Amino acid sequence: MNQSATAKSKKSGLFWVYVLVALVVAVFGFIYYCFKTRVVGYEFNPNTWQVRHFEFFADPLTNFQLTGVDHMGGTTISIDPAVLGHIKFSSLPSADRWDLVELEDFHKSVSHGPAAIVVDLLTTHQSGSFSGANEHWGSWTTSNPKLAPAFWAAAQLLTIHGAYSAIPSLFEITDLKSEDFDTALNSVMEKALQDRSEQLAASGDSKAARVAAADGLKFAPENQKLQKLAGDSIGETPQ
Repeated sequence: MNQSATAKSKKSGLFWVYVLVALVVAVFGFIYYCFKTRVVGYEFNPNTWQVRHFEFFADPLTNFQLTGVDHMGGTTISIDPAVLGHIKFSSLPSADRWDLVELEDFHKSVSHGPAAIVVDLLTTHQSGSFSGANEHWGSWTTSNPKLAPAFWAAAQLLTIHGAYSAIPSLFEITDLKSEDFDTALNSVMEKALQDRSEQLAASGDSKAARVAAADGLKFAPENQKLQKLAGDSIGETPQ
């Protein structure tokens, strides 16, 4: 009788041990799954020049998105205030557009979006972190009050049109003497907006192509290619 009770007691004890182990495995498995499904990144608004963090969860096997996008911490401005002082906010459709800076998925692989170009220049951005603004551009802006308004207006125009690849060429002209600055700026913007207009036209976005060309004409009124690309673009705005 005592042996039978002891055996039952052992079986009962083993059962609860198995249950406990299963629960521990399930909990840690769930935590591991959540860790593996987390996707994080940063994005840039071309109209406000703000950078914000986002995250969502997606199944690592199927890439099926499990949750909506959460913009953790709201909007974080990582760009020098002296620079942002020249950025003109507006009600353009691009005000609600956020362009990808970088994305880190569950495989820990990092991919960069087009806006990484301008964010890398303006901040101390390294993959996964922003420790602050790049002070060089704030100092340049303060030291060049006559050049800064036109320069930052041009830079913002490139981001609004999605012409991020031209940003480095534009930033290079800040090393020029002031007497050469305007000519160089017009030349960079003419080429950049013509190239962008042609790209948009080739992709089938004729409206955006016309608007980019119309803005290009502000820097090169006699450019016949831009005139042809612009067509009847009066009153249109970039998307």
